[in-house]
Amino acid sequence: MPWWRSWPGISGLGLLALAALFLSVTYPGQLTTALPYLGLLACPLMHLVMCSGMKGKGSSCDRPGNEK
Repeated sequence: MPWWRSWPGISGLGLLALAALFLSVTYPGQLTTALPYLGLLACPLMHLVMCSGMKGKGSSCDRPGNEK
């Protein structure tokens, strides 16, 4: 079962959604100012998560000499 379908995963995602709603209602100006930086921070995180999920499945993330 994936972690997001378990009860701890559902409750954690619900808490994150409530926190995002609270921040967007309480601090809309600061949140819109921080969005470009959050987008830049999401790029390396997505790369790490996507490459770690491809281990052993013919991934080209960690093969040397695989430039395009």
